[in-house]
Amino acid sequence: MNNPQRDAGRRDSRNNPQQSSFDKQQIKLAPGNLPTDLFCKVAEDAAKDVAQWKEEGQCVGRDASKSTQLRKFYDEICMWNSKVQQEPERFEEVLPFILMLKAKVAYAKGRKHVNGNYFTLLNHCLTEIENNPCQETLNNLKFFMEAFTGFYKVYGPKN
Repeated sequence: MNNPQRDAGRRDSRNNPQQSSFDKQQIKLAPGNLPTDLFCKVAEDAAKDVAQWKEEGQCVGRDASKSTQLRKFYDEICMWNSKVQQEPERFEEVLPFILMLKAKVAYAKGRKHVNGNYFTLLNHCLTEIENNPCQETLNNLKFFMEAFTGFYKVYGPKN
């Protein structure tokens, strides 16, 4: 039998996934603006937040961000950082390709390869680069994602 109240609640839960308790504003990547705990406490809290994501009525493990996908994004950030370290004058030239990671993470989210908290996290980090476009900001993103990836290995699903 249909229960309109229960069905309405289901629709709401699908459209309103669990809200993140992690404040992404703690992530400041611009040179001279790094929080002292960025690569430890902030990265750990971000990893816990991404690991604990779930939409109501769905199990955490099945809907978790896949570690291979997170590693893929980290590897691409490392690749762009390496190119910029070797040729700093090319930063402006490669910046659009770095920011294209926003589209790639959106696609991965649409395919359910990453969850909403990871999508929001990486988008925030890329916006930091967009707002402070320089080689050092990209390098700080690489270090942050390295720390995040390490912590996610602890708090994420055990595959």
